[in-house]
Amino acid sequence: MLVFEKYLEYIAVGMLSPFGNNYRFKFIFVMVLFPVTVNVLQFWITDNIIKSDKAIEEKDKSHDISYFEEEFRLRKENSILYDIEENLNRTFILIDRK
Repeated sequence: MLVFEKYLEYIAVGMLSPFGNNYRFKFIFVMVLFPVTVNVLQFWITDNIIKSDKAIEEKDKSHDISYFEEEFRLRKENSILYDIEENLNRTFILIDRK
C-alpha cells in the first residue's frame, strides 16, 4: 500500500475535487456513493464468476455419456407412460360408447 501511496492520493484528490470545499457532499460520496458503487461492482463480478462456473458444469455434463444415457432413459419412461395413458383413455372411450 505504501508503494502506491502517491498514486492513491492522486486518485482520491481527483475524485473529491469536483466537490470543492463542500464537506457534506464529500462525506456523502465517501460514506455512501463510493461504497455502494464498489459493492455493486463486486456483486456483478461475483455473479459472473458463479454463472460461468455453472456454464462450465453444464458443458461438462453434455460430454458425459452417463448424462445422455440418463436423459434417454427418462425420455423413454415418459414416452411409455404417455402411451399407457393414451391406451387407457382409448379403452375408457370404447367402454363408454357401448
